Amino acid sequence: MARLFASLVTDARAQAERWPLWSSVCFGAGCGAYFTLKAEPATWPVALGAAVLLGAWIFGRARGLPRWATLILLMLACFAGGMAVAKLRTDAVAAPIAPADMAPTQVEGWVIDVDSSGQNGARVVVAPVRVRGLAPEQTPERLRVTVKGTPPPPGAPIRVFGILNPPPPPA
Repeated sequence: MARLFASLVTDARAQAERWPLWSSVCFGAGCGAYFTLKAEPATWPVALGAAVLLGAWIFGRARGLPRWATLILLMLACFAGGMAVAKLRTDAVAAPIAPADMAPTQVEGWVIDVDSSGQNGARVVVAPVRVRGLAPEQTPERLRVTVKGTPPPPGAPIRVFGILNPPPPPA
């Protein structure tokens, strides 16, 4: 067992110049780890953790910590930075979604795009102006509506009565 450990230490020292290249892998692993969380964390602990680890890495380099210690701090800081960037991006693009238990309602808006036709008709992307039963801050930014017959062109106003469903969960 001692020989195995000594061999690993020797290999790690031989690769010392290449270890910083793993920082991007740790950053990506942090992004991926964020998306595996079962619950959405608050922003401040994630950002604070990344800032503290970045500060520890900078402090460790300035104080002359051993290279192995600064490399570990760098990897941890990159991992936490990846989590923080994923969280901040998620917060930046967050938008309201349609509630799951909503009764049929009237939607008024503008046609943004016409997707390919499905079995039940053309799918139209709508920027809703008003959804009966939802406050303006709860109104989704985009809805996809299936219409029968000739679809309205992009830019046309539209008023439909239908059932709103939230997007499906991740696959």
